[in-house]
Amino acid sequence: MAEPDFLKRVESAADIAEVAALGQRIWTEHYTPFLAPGQVPYMLEYFHSEAIVRKEIVDDGYAYFLILREGVAVGYLGYVDKGCLLYTSPSPRDISAYLVCRLLLE
Repeated sequence: MAEPDFLKRVESAADIAEVAALGQRIWTEHYTPFLAPGQVPYMLEYFHSEAIVRKEIVDDGYAYFLILREGVAVGYLGYVDKGCLLYTSPSPRDISAYLVCRLLLE
């Protein structure tokens, strides 16, 4: 089955780096205001670093996709049979959001 044109499968080292960079931006924007100092960098290192994303894809059976809006990555989606992770930028708290989550859910 062909993937929708607003999703790009994460396959290369550059794609993985883009997921990690998006994670850094999205998590920092969204979670910093209400988590303890140091918590966001900890979570990024242990859950969304390039090394972790690479391991999840290669060893753990995860599939990651970049979510594209007019050809620009605005978020990412990762899933494995156990569940689904969805992170978009702007974060869900941003009033100028692209409605990416709604598009994916439809």
